[in-house]
Amino acid sequence: MRTMMKLVTCVVLISIGFVSSWNHDNPDKDWCQIAPVCCEGRRQSPINIQTANLTLPKNFINLFFKRDYFEAGKLKGKYSNDGHSIKFTPSRWEKSRIVHLISKEKNIKARLAQFHFHWGANDSYGSEHAYDGKFFPLELHFVHLNQKYDETNDHLDHGDGAIVVGFMFKPAKENPDTCVTSAPGNAFFTSLMASIGQIGKKGDKGDEVKVDIESLFDAVPDLSTNMAHYEGSLTTPPCSEAVQWFNVMTPVEVSPFILDAIRTMTKDGRGLVLFDNYRPLQALNRRTVYDLFY
Repeated sequence: MRTMMKLVTCVVLISIGFVSSWNHDNPDKDWCQIAPVCCEGRRQSPINIQTANLTLPKNFINLFFKRDYFEAGKLKGKYSNDGHSIKFTPSRWEKSRIVHLISKEKNIKARLAQFHFHWGANDSYGSEHAYDGKFFPLELHFVHLNQKYDETNDHLDHGDGAIVVGFMFKPAKENPDTCVTSAPGNAFFTSLMASIGQIGKKGDKGDEVKVDIESLFDAVPDLSTNMAHYEGSLTTPPCSEAVQWFNVMTPVEVSPFILDAIRTMTKDGRGLVLFDNYRPLQALNRRTVYDLFY
């Protein structure tokens, strides 16, 4: 059974990245040829989350992080550069990193499969989602896969196949006296900074490191009541409409040095710099975006 689980994990992670050739040069046009749902779908992501239009749920909706999500200690795994993003893949199928979505209609338990980033060429943009029309320089996606579909390996064929938790980051101000930037989000990026020299170009993988996930979640006060929730899709091909999105509405400050280091990645053997790896905003199409600030 353990061997089967490892195999399922491998296949699912490949499917999330999708194997056909694609890039971010002209996603609104080119991706339609790869996966028609990218252009024809009615619940595509990302979106502009307008706080004035958020809806309080009529029934209870909440996302719980199992206690072991953090008590299991730092997460072991490897960073890699796949030419589209920086991705972190756990060293093993995570039995303890589980999120639990509970509502009147849903009861989903999903395991952490990977996380990755989206960024721009400077601090004025780069995130995929926008909050009240404002973009941020970096967005992080924690991708969790619904345990219900582990054995059939068809997570992306179901509207509740994945739960993605998104964080936004913004540059912290440097202390003019010490020239040092102390920011709440810095500790989370320690392992990435240790790997950054190993993953400079497409196909590179770093050594195994330990990621302090808890430090990031601690950087956002009252995290579980500081989210917006909506039903959407993957933001890269195949654009599967399989995602339950939970967007953390408070951006986390990080050192500008970290943002600059991420922008040194290249996306091919010719040394083309990897940035602007975000998808343009998609139409809301009368979807409801829920306010979990209650």
